[in-house]
Amino acid sequence: VASGEPGTSRCSLYITSNGGLVEAVGRFLEAFQGSRYSRDRRIAFSFSIDDFAEEHDRKRGVPGLFSRALESHHEVRRAATANAMANIGITVTDHNHQNVVALYEHLKSEHGVRAVTATLMREAGVVRRLAPEVKARILSAYVELSRRIAEDMASGRLQGFVGGLQGRLMNAKQQIMQTILQRTYL
Repeated sequence: VASGEPGTSRCSLYITSNGGLVEAVGRFLEAFQGSRYSRDRRIAFSFSIDDFAEEHDRKRGVPGLFSRALESHHEVRRAATANAMANIGITVTDHNHQNVVALYEHLKSEHGVRAVTATLMREAGVVRRLAPEVKARILSAYVELSRRIAEDMASGRLQGFVGGLQGRLMNAKQQIMQTILQRTYL
């Protein structure tokens, strides 16, 4: 998703990825930062991690994907420029809802992740219909994960998106989205 007017500081690019192509992320960042566009544009990467390593890789059918997603995340963080942000996106589903809070804590404590967003898997057109009690458990896990993310951001244990106005807007959008999802999911 790109937004803003070319040539203004409001221009940004948001890339969601499974993080599997670490070298490509590095090359893209290098080319972006070496270009004339990097001065007035911001780029945010959100790498999807939905379970602990073994389960994540098994569910996605790609051995080593969990590790490569974290490598990609750290590649963006190492860039350490004001115009590049790294995030881990956790989607709460019927397959992982029992693990997402522990996964979140693991990503922070063991892998140094400082920006995390949470979302809910949509049912329509994606998967079979879920039983109401399963949806209630998924929602409960999402609410707890969202609460912890908000708490950690408020206390400074988590940065969220950084970088002036755009970072603050992206963090606020995430909080609004969480509130709406909690109200409408069931």
